[in-house]
Amino acid sequence: MYTINKGILIILACFIEFTMCQQFKQQNFGYFNRMNNAIKLTENAHKRSPNGVTDFRRLFGITTTDDVVNRAEELLSSGILDNPLFEVSSLCLNHTKLLIKALTQRETWAVKMIDSTGKPGSDILEGNFRFVGNWEECRGVHAVENDTNMITNPYTGKYCTGYIPIDAAQRVYAQIGICFPDSCNDADASALLNTLLSTFSLIGGCQCKENSLEYTDKAVVVFVVCGIFGAIIFLATAYDVVVQHYLSKKPTGYKPILENGQHYGSVSQKVNDSILTTSADIKETRFDQRTKTQNQEPVYTYYTPSILGKLLLSFSVYTNAAKILNTNQPAATLTSVNGIRFISMTWVILGHTYYFGLGQVENTATLLPNLFSRFTFQAISNATVAVDTFFVLSGLLVSYLSLREMERRGSALKFNWIMFYFHRFWRLTPPYMLFLMVYVPTFKYWGDGPFWPQQGVETKECENTWWTNILYVNNFVKTEQMCMGWSWYLANDMQFYILSPMLLIPLYYGNQDGNFSDIYIKPYTRVAPYVVGFYTGYLLYKTKNNVKIPKVVNILGWAVATTFAMLSLYGVYSSDTGTKHLNEDVSAFYYATFRTAWGLAIAWVIFACATGYGGPVNSLLSWKGIIPLSRLTYCAYLVHPIAMYLYYQSRRSLMHWYDLEIIYLFFGNLCVSYAAAFVVSLAFESPMMGLEKVLLKRSKNS
Repeated sequence: MYTINKGILIILACFIEFTMCQQFKQQNFGYFNRMNNAIKLTENAHKRSPNGVTDFRRLFGITTTDDVVNRAEELLSSGILDNPLFEVSSLCLNHTKLLIKALTQRETWAVKMIDSTGKPGSDILEGNFRFVGNWEECRGVHAVENDTNMITNPYTGKYCTGYIPIDAAQRVYAQIGICFPDSCNDADASALLNTLLSTFSLIGGCQCKENSLEYTDKAVVVFVVCGIFGAIIFLATAYDVVVQHYLSKKPTGYKPILENGQHYGSVSQKVNDSILTTSADIKETRFDQRTKTQNQEPVYTYYTPSILGKLLLSFSVYTNAAKILNTNQPAATLTSVNGIRFISMTWVILGHTYYFGLGQVENTATLLPNLFSRFTFQAISNATVAVDTFFVLSGLLVSYLSLREMERRGSALKFNWIMFYFHRFWRLTPPYMLFLMVYVPTFKYWGDGPFWPQQGVETKECENTWWTNILYVNNFVKTEQMCMGWSWYLANDMQFYILSPMLLIPLYYGNQDGNFSDIYIKPYTRVAPYVVGFYTGYLLYKTKNNVKIPKVVNILGWAVATTFAMLSLYGVYSSDTGTKHLNEDVSAFYYATFRTAWGLAIAWVIFACATGYGGPVNSLLSWKGIIPLSRLTYCAYLVHPIAMYLYYQSRRSLMHWYDLEIIYLFFGNLCVSYAAAFVVSLAFESPMMGLEKVLLKRSKNS
């Protein structure tokens, strides 16, 4: 097989590392499809003959430093770099020659460039064509050139990734990390790689990581805006702590205390025929003394901030953190919703732990078949119903709270429909857009590594699609370029909310024949759980959460709900492949009903808990410790994919997944996501809610 100069092959082969991960990059389908896709890729890799793998081992195998030196000498004597087959810039070519010459002299920096290159290892027969090399070692190389007794450092190492087609028809690729001189660009690196591959009638390519990135104008603007926000938050917090809580409490005198413990100014004590109810009242009476005497206590006045002061206090970390961490809730609150919301968000993070991490896993060929064969894994492969739970909760709360407000006002016509829409838009959009503004232009500066996307995660930094997000039509328009792909849920939820009066008004006036035909249309394929939640909220409103359920009916309700939930998650399980191969009719029935069935199960849990028939389930879901975590769910949904991107794509090596590894990853992702959500809520969400309250004088529960 080897008819070309062996030295050329081996020296250039030191710049190559295998993988097939390009297939995964920036795809927008769900994690269930992504896992199936990974299985297909690894099956295709298995079709490669052992002889072919042996050829690659022979081609890229270097065992000792002597091998490197000998083959470098062969490469220099061959003259191949004097007339490369593909065009290479003169500077890159000269620096490559310097590298090879330094190898013949056993110079440490040159050997490090070869040492940092990825090399074949284990599991090749299992489809592991992914060898990353050493990112830090490559980037830490400083070439040394001794010219006329003057030592210079002409270049440093640059980490590049070379792609080689193993089976182009089956979309199986090999990839190897290569340490090039930093004077080489993508075209230069590809030319050197293709010099090798041309011998095998193959054409590959290289993609290099720049050692540093210049800040774009967008990024600079974002940093300035974040600096302004930070300054406002700092000033607001200082104002809150120093002025509002420390300096505002001023003594203005003393008031007598009666023998029975009552104060003058209590309801039962009158002075000059007037009831004293406040410190201001006391200040104007004869009991306002500047010197304390026996049986008296001090009277204080408190500073009341102006409108500007209240606006500034909306950004105070001191006040907003206390609100987030507060575990008190108003009467008639559906407390079980807090637990369901947090558990659902936890479930989403668990599913995404698998989804976002698969691109950096080396043992997918053995891992995925094992996972899909497990009965318990169905709860993860079908984790999409966690989002349907959010739709149930959203529909329930819109219905329950809006109908109560209509009843309080006495008519649907007196309901403030402008505020109904404005509050929803203001509640969701500012933190959503501010986070998008921070994340999209700056994410590429947050980390580095062999897997790091230096062009950013989002297509063209969302410059053509950001407006679809702010209008909540990104599930309609330019879906193939969707910015923040997980934001499809927000678009659906907002669209359901906009259409909700079509059900609210008929339900309020007693007509339960809502126009569903206008709702069950493309693309609202997730509307069924929302409507289930909507009608559950209506039932709770009509019954005032006061229903007598016979014990037998209660047991039957829990049994049916459990059955629906189990069928939704595990109904298509098969021990051999993980999923049963259903005929067309049964498959159509299952996929048309399982989300509705899941929504009904969740609706029963909420209804039973709200009416006093939840038992220990209600005690768990209504635990006060969950309330702050529940408040952070929206921000956690926004930030959790970014937390995972940051970790997975900044890794220096591939992961070898097993159960304990994934458990640790999941809890790490969960904690980091909620910690980041707390920061985002303090910076963007809570201030916007405070501004609305001050400017529109909107009470918390209105």
